Amino acid sequence: MIDQNMTDVSTNQIRQTPTFFVNGESLDPFGMQELIDAVESEIEEISEEEDGQ
Repeated sequence: MIDQNMTDVSTNQIRQTPTFFVNGESLDPFGMQELIDAVESEIEEISEEEDGQ
């Protein structure tokens, strides 16, 4: 478990905690509003893709 965590830290270039990811993309800078905006943006993008199919 610890080895996997250390690999993830190295692979994803995590330099601080907490570090948040939305769909594999690091959220930087982090704040509550940035997290809300990122999630809403992803939802909107998925909705647009589904509407276009």
